[in-house]
This record gives sequence, C-alpha cells and structure tokens, in this order.
Amino acid sequence: MAVEGICEQFGFKDLVNFPTRGDAKLDLALTEISEYQPAKKLPPLARNDHCCVFIDSEQYQNSNYTRVKKRLVTPERKNNFLCDLARSSWDSVLRAPSVHDKATGHWFRKQSETASVVLQKTI
Repeated sequence: MAVEGICEQFGFKDLVNFPTRGDAKLDLALTEISEYQPAKKLPPLARNDHCCVFIDSEQYQNSNYTRVKKRLVTPERKNNFLCDLARSSWDSVLRAPSVHDKATGHWFRKQSETASVVLQKTI
C-alpha cells in the first residue's frame, strides 16, 4: 500500500514533504497530529548523500490534552502501602465464588489501599 493510502486510511500526516536523497523521498515521519509543521530539510552530515530531516517537537502545543493524576510514591509511602496490604483481610477475595469475582475483589482491594496511602497529584 502506498504511503498516501496509509495516511488516508489511518488519518496520518507525513511531515516530510521533500526528497531526502536525490529526487527520492526515503524518510517518512507520520503523525496523527495535524497541527505539526512540516519537517525541515538540513544539509547532509559529513560525506552522506542523504539530507537530514529535522522535526521540532516543541512547536506543537495542544491545549486539548487531558490532565492526568500521578501517584507520588516515596519510600515511606511504599512501605506504608505494603504494611497496609499485609494487615488487610483478604477473606472476601478468597471466598469469592468465581475467578472473575476474585480478580474484581482483588483489584478493588488494591485500589482502595493505594488511594488511602499513596496520594495523587494532577499533572
């Protein structure tokens, strides 16, 4: 499949819009971020017959990114987390009738222990 077809099918944009070796375009830089500016053509390094391609990753500032929460894990908090897990009663998980119920109970147990010990920070 040609690059144009791939770009069209998956919504990609090729940032390299110039030949990179003679009249041939050997380098691709595909992205789904349409706001990126095209790559810049720089002269070859040393004795190469192939130009350099420069993409400025800092040029794109998207305000649509979702802020995420990150856990602030310190050695002390990690130790507290492990101690709380060790002291917890796992009876409800062990007595669950199915593997699905056991996995779900285990996941909720870990989530509640994590939330109570390891604080979150929005970044």
